[in-house]
Amino acid sequence: MGWGPGGGGGSWGKRFPTLGSGRTALGVPIPADVDFAMFTALDLFAGAGGATQGLKDAGYRVLAAIEEWSDAVRTFSANHPEVEALERDIRRVEPKALRASLELSVGSLDLITACPPCQSFSTLGRMDASDSRNDLIAETERFAREFLPAAIIFENVPGVARDPRFECLRTRLEQDGYHFRAYDVVASDFGVPQRRRRLIAIALRVGSGGVLPDDLGAIVPDSLARTPPDAGDVIDLAGPIERTSDPIHRARRPTPLVLERIRAIPPGGNRFDLPPHLQLDCHKRIKRKGAWAPYGRIRRRGPAPTMTTKCTTPSCGRFVHPTEHRGISLREAALLQTFPRSYRFVGGHGSIERQIGNAVPVKLAQALGFAVKRCIETAREGRTA
Repeated sequence: MGWGPGGGGGSWGKRFPTLGSGRTALGVPIPADVDFAMFTALDLFAGAGGATQGLKDAGYRVLAAIEEWSDAVRTFSANHPEVEALERDIRRVEPKALRASLELSVGSLDLITACPPCQSFSTLGRMDASDSRNDLIAETERFAREFLPAAIIFENVPGVARDPRFECLRTRLEQDGYHFRAYDVVASDFGVPQRRRRLIAIALRVGSGGVLPDDLGAIVPDSLARTPPDAGDVIDLAGPIERTSDPIHRARRPTPLVLERIRAIPPGGNRFDLPPHLQLDCHKRIKRKGAWAPYGRIRRRGPAPTMTTKCTTPSCGRFVHPTEHRGISLREAALLQTFPRSYRFVGGHGSIERQIGNAVPVKLAQALGFAVKRCIETAREGRTA
């Protein structure tokens, strides 16, 4: 059975015939620690797999993922070969066909996680209300209506809360029987070494006991609800860049002028520390003291700034190495997004940079996975989380 226009895919039963076989029908080994009683999840707008990695770390079995961008799908599959990754425009995937292919009954899925493209809602973007990508918010409810999972996690930038399509999502999910609550969170509160603000909406559909907490941090494990490591210590985990064999522990090669600017930035400094002859003309025209981040060095102590889709480009933010005269490498950026050091990325430098910046931080996804699992379990028992 296909999943929509263009077909593709096979059944979950065929891909995982029995636990004892040790191998799927596609030839993928089944990990020895796979628990078929684990909570199950579907990852929409999966990107490079940050959310899937976090959910797996929280004990979920991710059954399938949908992502349109080819490089991101290749990265996802390189790290999560046991998950069926659909390289498809989500609008062309039929939820009912996907559910049937996964051999799931309505209401048997535990979680849908969704992080639709956020650039049009971000303060770093154009904030364009007419951007067609905004309509992708509605895809979350389209899949929820068919699968009726116990819970939904929706992650995006805080600016999405001002869009009427987000309120429409809330209304429709409540009409479908979900308790819905939105949270404004900072990733550093969940062990992520980044000052990354996000809107997290959780919808819970498990009877009258489905009450969501006031504070998500109160129901995640202590190991995740703690002060994150300093940015400098995380960057150091990548090791010396000169002697690396890691194919993505590579920084952008600056032009002579850019290198001169970087050399002039002191630890913790930014473009305002540049001498007049090295300042950019566009910055000289800014009358107020804004746009301070370009050519900023990441401070060793405390969390790093938000990793964006230009997170290794010194002219685009505080992305200069704390002490070395270069931008941070792709691996260093991925570590700040809490990807495992062994995580593989596919594509050119710009593509991987974008994959990293777009990702849900792994530890944030892990924390949310634990929080939602606790909400589901307590609601099923008729208690409050």
